[in-house]
Amino acid sequence: MNTRVHLVQATLDEVAAFRLANYQGSDDTVMRLLDEYGDDSDLAELLWADLPATYRPEDVAMLLDLWTWRTNDNGARIGQTLERWIVESSDERKVWTALNQEVYPFIDGNIRIAHLLRLKSVFSTLEERCDAMIAFSRELLERERLRSGHSISPGLSSAQNTSTTKPWWILGRR
Repeated sequence: MNTRVHLVQATLDEVAAFRLANYQGSDDTVMRLLDEYGDDSDLAELLWADLPATYRPEDVAMLLDLWTWRTNDNGARIGQTLERWIVESSDERKVWTALNQEVYPFIDGNIRIAHLLRLKSVFSTLEERCDAMIAFSRELLERERLRSGHSISPGLSSAQNTSTTKPWWILGRR
């Protein structure tokens, strides 16, 4: 048995307590597991491989959120893995985790919307979350269109539709 599973369980327990205490308190175990995996590794995949048999999906999502702001790359590798999970759509639990982050996936709002529309048909349990993300993504695209003075053309890329491209971690903050 993987010995990290015990550390992962302790970390997820700490995350649950942290959330219940309104994000006040210690995150020592969160940081210890991050150090164990190594900042330069594929944290999301390593965590997923070490998940205990019983885990709460919201704790996994929150742990990845916490790590996003504590890695040297500001969570870029975590974001890439989560986006890959969405593209692959092979595991509903992984997709749920990717959709329940502090930030929305994919820089390009049109690409994000296309993936969310597809996910709705693949995983009916995610329909409500996808609909909310689609509505907000469309609102962001409309705001950007109004700011730039351009109309949105579905056939164009986001970069062509907007005057600036923003990093994925800025778009879609909840």
